[in-house]
Amino acid sequence: MFDRAESLGQRFVGPQVPNGRQADPRPAELPHDSRDVPTYHTTRQRPAGATRQLDFVVALTTIVDRVTVAALDDAETWGPSDHFRIAVDLAT
Repeated sequence: MFDRAESLGQRFVGPQVPNGRQADPRPAELPHDSRDVPTYHTTRQRPAGATRQLDFVVALTTIVDRVTVAALDDAETWGPSDHFRIAVDLAT
C-alpha cells in the first residue's frame, strides 16, 4: 500500500508518536524503532488493550510538510467505533 501511494505521488503522514500513544506492550512483530500507534481495538478490548495500527493517512508529496495527523486515542475521545478517530490538520 505504501509503495503504491508513493508511485501516485503520495506519502504516509501518520498517525505516529508523538501524535498518539504507542501500544503497550509493543507487538513483537513491530520494529523496535517503530513510531506507529494503534488505531483499532476489538469489541472485547478496552482502548488500553489496542495493539495494531490499521488506519493510515497519506497526503500528496506537494503538501506533506503542511500536514499534521493525530490519533485521538485516549479513553475520553475514543468514541463509539472500534477505530480511533483521527484528526488531520493542514497548515496554510
